[in-house]
Amino acid sequence: MGKAISDEMQAFLVLTLLPSTTIWDTFTTSLLQALPAASTLTFEAISTRLLSQSLLIKGSSAPSESSSALTADVRTSANTNRDQGKYCDYHESHGHATKYCRDLKDLRKERKKRKQKPWE
Repeated sequence: MGKAISDEMQAFLVLTLLPSTTIWDTFTTSLLQALPAASTLTFEAISTRLLSQSLLIKGSSAPSESSSALTADVRTSANTNRDQGKYCDYHESHGHATKYCRDLKDLRKERKKRKQKPWE
C-alpha cells in the first residue's frame, strides 16, 4: 500500500473494531474520556488497556501465552453443557431461550418500575 498508518489512527481503528457490547462500549468511553485534552491516543496504551480489560472479563489474574485479548466466546466447564439448540438474544449466547431469560425479565421489570420504555 505504501502509506503508513499513524499510531493514533491504529489506536482508534482498534477501538472501532471492538465488539458492540456494554462492557466494551463502557471501556471505550472511559478510555477516551480519561485522555487529557492535549495528548494523543497511542496504540501501545490501547493494547495495554485492552489486555487488562480482557483479563478482568475472563476473571484471570495473569495472561497466558496462548490467550487472546479479545476472545469473544470463552468456554469454561460451567458452560460447556449448555443447550446449543437454545439461544438468548440478550446474552448473545446459547444455553436458554430469550423468552425464558431471567436477566431480561428483571431488566424489563426494573424499567417498567421506572416508567421507562423496555428497550431504551
